[in-house]
Amino acid sequence: MKDWLQAAVRRAGGDIVEAYLFGSAVDPGRSPRDIDVIVVTADLAGTPGWHRARRWRDHAAEAFHRRFGKRLSVIVATRGEWREMDGVVVRRREDL
Repeated sequence: MKDWLQAAVRRAGGDIVEAYLFGSAVDPGRSPRDIDVIVVTADLAGTPGWHRARRWRDHAAEAFHRRFGKRLSVIVATRGEWREMDGVVVRRREDL
């Protein structure tokens, strides 16, 4: 699953500059019902790269569900938003 997600993020191109798996998916003691991912965009909210990342999110979620039968929940954040969430909303994570 992680390999699939890494490849999907690479296919998004330069619009996504960072991506992390978090939540129950990174907790070895839990069996996740959905997979939580955060992607950080190169562009600010409302700009073309941000919109492309949001479209990527929708397509990736559909493909992920078809492949793994689980819901993919993706947060699209700007760099500024990520600085606010890192360590607060997203406490434990794995790089994608």
